[in-house]
Amino acid sequence: MRNTAVFKYLFVAITFWSTVIFRPLKAQNSPTLEEIKKVHKGELAIYLKKSESIAIDIVHDSVIVTADNYAEMLHLSDNSNIFAEKTIYESKFVEISDIEAKTLSTNAKGKFETTKVTHFNTQNDMGGSIFFDDSKSINFVFPNIKEGSKSILKYKETIREPRFLNAYFFAEHIGVIESDYQVTFSSKIKIKYEVFGMDRNQLEFTETKKGNKITYQWKAKNLKGFRIENGSPNIRYYAPHIIIYVDEAEIKGQQKRYLSNVPVLYDFFNSFVKDVNLKDDPAIQKVVDSLTYGLKDDATKTKNIFYWVQDHIRYIAFEDGYGGFIPREASAVFQKRYGDCKDMASILTCMLKYANIPAYLTWVGSRHIPYTCLLYTSPSPRDRQKSRMPSSA
Repeated sequence: MRNTAVFKYLFVAITFWSTVIFRPLKAQNSPTLEEIKKVHKGELAIYLKKSESIAIDIVHDSVIVTADNYAEMLHLSDNSNIFAEKTIYESKFVEISDIEAKTLSTNAKGKFETTKVTHFNTQNDMGGSIFFDDSKSINFVFPNIKEGSKSILKYKETIREPRFLNAYFFAEHIGVIESDYQVTFSSKIKIKYEVFGMDRNQLEFTETKKGNKITYQWKAKNLKGFRIENGSPNIRYYAPHIIIYVDEAEIKGQQKRYLSNVPVLYDFFNSFVKDVNLKDDPAIQKVVDSLTYGLKDDATKTKNIFYWVQDHIRYIAFEDGYGGFIPREASAVFQKRYGDCKDMASILTCMLKYANIPAYLTWVGSRHIPYTCLLYTSPSPRDRQKSRMPSSA
């Protein structure tokens, strides 16, 4: 009897404290729709949470990268159906899989229901100035979007080239309550990272180790959406984001460098061009001789060759896998009379060398990318899209 009385007392005490402690905490962590609308006045929708979890590991003799993406959006107005249309990008370097998209809402009877997206449309996605590339877009529409509903998106990325990791944007063009970026990697891999658009003190950073795995995690909360205006600088100049990159990895007892320093980066890009234009082309030599005949001034020779390329080689852009990096042979460009920027550089440098004028292929950045050369090598269509505007997902 005494034990029963003690048990009843403990049960009552535990129940009382669970009521006092846990219920207020739950209420504090779960603001109502009206409370959220009051804080985010004027917003049509916000992200309750967006996250990306990357795993970098060594499989056989390669570094393999996978990324799990998650986005949960709360719709604050019936007009937020403008966010119903979504797009995910993939290419030969980035494979998309395990897509799950659904809407959580209440029906006319006030009952909670889940509606899954069942139709995903995949199509080629090319920019206005590109004739062909390997970028594809996966398009779909969240159903039943209205005030108070949530749209949730999950998908996995497999990144085939570890040098081509995407940037992670903590903020978006609408508010984000919680943004989480996590990277787990083997202890045999060394990574580095840089933060842009925000002070590192604004991020909650943790590092954990479990076995031979290391995890870096960055969290940010209550981020305001940023606006994009015509003529404004690229969002990378001001949007809060982080770039991680693989420095080196120990593979089969040997250290392999990926983006350790500028010479290593040079070796990587030089591997794309070192075997180009090794054979002479008499037809190109004949044209060069006709353009430079009787001239002694290298500047005039260069001008004649440059304008010949401009007048006779039509610009048609190709970005297909590594074809976005490797220029075509000058002889092929000469015969077909078209090519992209790399191809024009290939035939131009070739013709200048035939005229005994020093000329070199050069990797040139653009003002749209505010980084040093080590920090941006990605040809990913998603990253190219984000350099214009972050996707709503």
